Amino acid sequence: MESSLGEHSGKLNSEAKGFSIPNGLTPAEQEVYNILLGVPPASKANYREAPGVVVITDLAKDYDDLAAMVVLKELHRLGFVHLEAFIANLEPSRKRAIYGRRNLDSLGLQDVPIGVGTRVGTYEEYTYEFDSPLMPNENYFKPNKENFFEDGSELLDLVFNRAIKEDRKVNLLLISPLTDIAEYTDTEDRLKTFQKAVGRVYIQGGYSISAEGILTPRGDAANNRFDMLAAKRFHLRLENIPSNVYTKVATYATNIPASIFNDLSDTKHNIGKDLQNRYQRQGVQFYETACGPEPINDITQERFLYNLSSFYEKHPPGILRSEKGTLLPEDETPLPDPNKNEIIPYLTKGLMYDAFPGLATGGDNLVAALGVLDTESMANQTSIHKIIGTPNFQDVPANPNIHPERMAFVISTILKGGLYDSVQNGFGLQLKE
Repeated sequence: MESSLGEHSGKLNSEAKGFSIPNGLTPAEQEVYNILLGVPPASKANYREAPGVVVITDLAKDYDDLAAMVVLKELHRLGFVHLEAFIANLEPSRKRAIYGRRNLDSLGLQDVPIGVGTRVGTYEEYTYEFDSPLMPNENYFKPNKENFFEDGSELLDLVFNRAIKEDRKVNLLLISPLTDIAEYTDTEDRLKTFQKAVGRVYIQGGYSISAEGILTPRGDAANNRFDMLAAKRFHLRLENIPSNVYTKVATYATNIPASIFNDLSDTKHNIGKDLQNRYQRQGVQFYETACGPEPINDITQERFLYNLSSFYEKHPPGILRSEKGTLLPEDETPLPDPNKNEIIPYLTKGLMYDAFPGLATGGDNLVAALGVLDTESMANQTSIHKIIGTPNFQDVPANPNIHPERMAFVISTILKGGLYDSVQNGFGLQLKE
């Protein structure tokens, strides 16, 4: 299956046929689109085509995977990237691929194929994950073999080998467990294919870089911890392939107001409504898990209250602790009861982990023009591998390496613009009044 580039690919966006700034944006948000309009698409040196992007994602587990898809859709529309494939992994991976297929279709991306990835390992599916207006009954889903692959590795073969045949590179966006790409590169032939086809890798996760340029995955990154053995194998294979990793340090520093989910719902696109519903339900579920006996990825109640809510901002912690060891507020406000949804008023932060590296696939020129990175703080990063959101090390404090307010505004704007564009241009499924 050969996918074709859009009419705007390879042209300055100001020359792109059919390009428009979506209606519904504020003047400040329109200025972001004016920047997008003026930046040449990130592409090969001859600007003949936008770079291909392959995405491996665990759609539906968190809302930020879907948000990243919307950002990528808009970069694809504007000619900064050419979306070549998605792979959905993590049990139930086929169900995630079906969910992804419907969301891609609703964004006008029917020609972008999606494949079923690995199960990764034992994972507890939460009730909110597939409660979506876009999720069909899995038993009645009839896949189209042209855009739905039951074996994700076969889709990787197709995309990588096509890139090699056409003497070009594709970029890889990894925003989920690294099992699929590690297993794909476990065989010598496929490793060679990967090395020939992939030009740059963008990751949501975390790694450290040795003096020799060897990458070691960090154990505090959730996507690594799902399958640490796979993460270790794959990171070693990136020695000579440039990469950018966006860590939770950058995400936690970027306070995207939860009101963005209301704004996205107001676009009348089903994805906007899905994200609005998913945000609150996911937050309630995650807080309940954080308060339980087995917190996931070391997100304890205290860490949740610090990083995933505004509770401690409104009620600063004192020195006393609860029976479970959580810091108690100085003003003696009780900790939110996870069984009574008392965390909801404090769910005011939108954490778009995966949207950050998604935006970065648009290329260095785009990222620079948008002004989202604090490049001065990264001046000492001379390796081909870049860490955005450097963790604290010895006496050096953590640094998000971004301009948080600007990043929040740009991501929010592109999310709104991406959904408004789909509604206004007749793509996909919109909510009925």
